Amino acid sequence: MNWRIARAGADQAGELARLHALCFSAPWGQEEFASLLQAPGAFALLGWADAGPQPGCMALAWAQAGEAEILTLATLASLRRMGAGRALVQEILVQAC
Repeated sequence: MNWRIARAGADQAGELARLHALCFSAPWGQEEFASLLQAPGAFALLGWADAGPQPGCMALAWAQAGEAEILTLATLASLRRMGAGRALVQEILVQAC
């Protein structure tokens, strides 16, 4: 499966929260994502499977002063084990450097 990964801004906090809620029993809300994205070095990614209409995966990470951390990463259950996590982590590495 091919994944298109793109950087997401604070204006997409609702989409990040939607995906997070579909993947976790204690999801972060839209306000939490918007607030986290205001932190220096924080960035989010959304991923689309085979150019699908809606994102099927997301990640929130932080990179600053030569260090990086994945804060959360989520993939819809129906799209797991198809390379989404790998695609997200690879893009996090690109964005963090």
